[in-house]
Amino acid sequence: MSVRGNYEREIDSSFLKDDLMPGENVVFNTTVSPVLYFLPTMFVIVGFGMFGFSKWIALLAIAIGAFHFVSTFLNIKSCIYAVTNKRVVIKTGFIRRDSLDISINRIEGVSLEQNIAGRIFNFGNVYINGVGGDKAKAEFVGDPVGFKRSIQEVLNDGYTNGGK
Repeated sequence: MSVRGNYEREIDSSFLKDDLMPGENVVFNTTVSPVLYFLPTMFVIVGFGMFGFSKWIALLAIAIGAFHFVSTFLNIKSCIYAVTNKRVVIKTGFIRRDSLDISINRIEGVSLEQNIAGRIFNFGNVYINGVGGDKAKAEFVGDPVGFKRSIQEVLNDGYTNGGK
């Protein structure tokens, strides 16, 4: 099953596939932005550059960068930000799993926070305001504008079709 988005990918996550209700279709699927690889990559590059000054500091920088790189990889692979025709799904975490499902008819508003770097590299935070003051935050979303737009389109479709 393929879905729309800049970070379009096959839905290979059995966690999301198995969680779909009858008649529910994925409208948009994305993950954490790969821009998070920047910091660990810089640690490794600086570490290699430090070999001429101090071997131990260089090895420490490379080890920190490698650890952070693996951590970032697991974070990106384990996060799911999805919009279906019935709800918004936010699942994060590798060892400790956090899962948030918000029914489309319980969403009051969606807002986007994106700085200059986020606009250039296409990442940002999306806030979903639910009925009763519930708030959800999706951090470092790849293609946050598409994620927000998909939620709004499903909301509009629900309102124009009588909330189905």
